[in-house]
Amino acid sequence: MTVEPGTDQAPTPVGRRGFLKAAGAVAASTAVATAIAARELTRPAPATHLVARRHGGELPGDPDDRAWSRGRPWAVPLMVQNMVPPHAPELAVTELQVRALHNGERIAFLVEWEDDDEDAVDAMARFRDAVAVQLPVDVAVIPGITMGALNQPVHIMQWRAAWQRDVDLGRQGVQEAFPNRFKDAPPEELMGEEAATQFYPAVVAKNPMARRDRTSPVEDLSAVGFGSLTAQDEQTATGRGVFERGWHVILSTPLAAGEHKTSLRPGVTTSVAFAVWDGGAGNRGSRKQWSNWTELELEG
Repeated sequence: MTVEPGTDQAPTPVGRRGFLKAAGAVAASTAVATAIAARELTRPAPATHLVARRHGGELPGDPDDRAWSRGRPWAVPLMVQNMVPPHAPELAVTELQVRALHNGERIAFLVEWEDDDEDAVDAMARFRDAVAVQLPVDVAVIPGITMGALNQPVHIMQWRAAWQRDVDLGRQGVQEAFPNRFKDAPPEELMGEEAATQFYPAVVAKNPMARRDRTSPVEDLSAVGFGSLTAQDEQTATGRGVFERGWHVILSTPLAAGEHKTSLRPGVTTSVAFAVWDGGAGNRGSRKQWSNWTELELEG
């Protein structure tokens, strides 16, 4: 009870009920403040880099697998490729959401981005969506971001929507890209398989872009700078992409992937970078969005 200074007003008595009500209010406020403080103390610190969480058993092969919820998403801002011609005209994809898991034997990345259209056909004047993960071959070195540099090789895994379509539906050719085309007799029907090989020089030369027996939509590549991108002889990368209001793509590689590839282990911290192609925006080749290096930690 209080009395205003300079007044003759008598203090107002506080009854037992009022006193208990006021005490209860103070206690409730104290309890709420204590709960808030406790929650603040137990709340995980904000992520400062991408962490590949340790996962028991086989890594999930489906982007919708609940196991991915263990990995906290890491936002990766993208930039338009304007270092070397031909440049991308504008930024078609602004950001990726990336999660990572490993099981001591393999590491897998779930890369997601918004896209209004599914571009999964490679054909004349039509381009496919794609994404790539770049890792240093020597995890202790941060190579040049522009696909590595001399004596600083990088290991790249690239997934393509067109390859995913081939894996899911069987090899997609001209008939699938242009269903209304007129189909003439193929060379092998007219002159036999051996003579017809002259019409398929890329297949005869075993160009990986012309493979007809693709079983994975992800390709292992290596590079030491601009213009040096090379398909690796041993293909160990796997993955899967699903389109649902955007792309949700898994890319996976063994931790001990082999020569010209990154070699990782639980507990190590290295770097990782990403690139995305939006086929509907005319992205192909160097016309792409890319990220700078971001720190990658493999949980021990």
